[in-house]
Amino acid sequence: MPNTSPLAHSVGEAAHRIGISRSSLYLLITRGEIPIAKIGHRTLVLDDDLRAYLAAHRIERRPDAA
Repeated sequence: MPNTSPLAHSVGEAAHRIGISRSSLYLLITRGEIPIAKIGHRTLVLDDDLRAYLAAHRIERRPDAA
């Protein structure tokens, strides 16, 4: 069965997907932390770019040193 996940999201959908507000996502876009794609008047965020942003900001916990 083919993957039916969207390749790109509107800014509102992308913000919802990663659990932040639209204004927070626009701030990340303005800072150049998350790239966008423009198609006509639509501003889209690629799903791969959302995943890359989250992966880059992942913090792995270390076991407590006793």
